[in-house]
Amino acid sequence: MVQVRDRLAKLRAAADDWYDTSKLAVIVVGSLAVLLGSTILQVSFGSYPMTLGEAWRTVFDAEVLFRLDVWQWALLGAEVPEWLSTQQVIVWNLRLPRILVGANLAISGALFQTVTRNELASPYILGVSDGAGLVVLLTLTTFYDLMPFLPIFAALGGGIAFLLVYAIAWKNGISPVRLLLAGVVVGTVFGSVQRTLFFFIDDLGIAMAAQAWLSGRS
Repeated sequence: MVQVRDRLAKLRAAADDWYDTSKLAVIVVGSLAVLLGSTILQVSFGSYPMTLGEAWRTVFDAEVLFRLDVWQWALLGAEVPEWLSTQQVIVWNLRLPRILVGANLAISGALFQTVTRNELASPYILGVSDGAGLVVLLTLTTFYDLMPFLPIFAALGGGIAFLLVYAIAWKNGISPVRLLLAGVVVGTVFGSVQRTLFFFIDDLGIAMAAQAWLSGRS
């Protein structure tokens, strides 16, 4: 009887694990389906009219997806391939990047709140935005020739600022309160350095470009 009960318990545990795995798989597949559907729906909306079928064909057009010059244009800022239609340029240059940026912002916000265990956590409170802005200003004022790599430098600056905040807040573990206080301190210091650097910018064009980056309009 003991062996029978043990086997039944193992079978019940295996069934529960299978149920949990199946439930997770259904959630993942359903979430991906919702994401795909909402992406196609968002691509079809805009001042340039486009049906759902046209949006689907434009996003998943093999001639566009597997062309190196298209990815160089989309990711590295190369010249727009002349053979692209107006519809393809609108989707790949305006609508898809906007959707991807929005998705990344949502994911980053969820990660911030999960890591810090605080619903108020954001790149502004934790000093990440100020760290990225400081690197942008340093690049524009000192290493202007490296401006094509500015997005990468900004991401590195934000990451370094967060690591600095994390190191300052660490004391036998991380407390959400200490993390927020450290973020405010680091953000204040980096923000002060940013305002100081503006006094050394003589070129109005560089100052406007820096202001556009810091305000998120670049």
